[in-house]
Amino acid sequence: MSMIHDIKTYLVAEGITDTIYTGLMADSPDDAIALYQYAGQGPLHMAGVKRPGLQVRTRSKTYTTALDLIEAIAAILNQVGDEINGTAEGETISGTRYLIIRSTQSAFQLGEDDHGRTEFAQNFYVTI
Repeated sequence: MSMIHDIKTYLVAEGITDTIYTGLMADSPDDAIALYQYAGQGPLHMAGVKRPGLQVRTRSKTYTTALDLIEAIAAILNQVGDEINGTAEGETISGTRYLIIRSTQSAFQLGEDDHGRTEFAQNFYVTI
């Protein structure tokens, strides 16, 4: 399974129940989440480690809802491999070991789509 499908599975298991798309965001419903894989850092072949990039996007009719949703997702993802919360060994998701997921910056507004819905994005680095 791909990284974005694994992350979708993890977010659903952690209680994120809004519509989650992988690789695209459909025009409806108004409240939606999309996960995209993009270029990250090069792999560490000797260690068998991959380091892809992950972008999370949210969309809603209201600014506050879109922002709250992406912040909730970031809080969940940033705990993977978090030594303070006791998960320094990472998480196994769909049979794949995710050593760490960390945001590269805070969420940022992308603007509004053609239907006036607010969109936010946040980027993460992932170590698998």
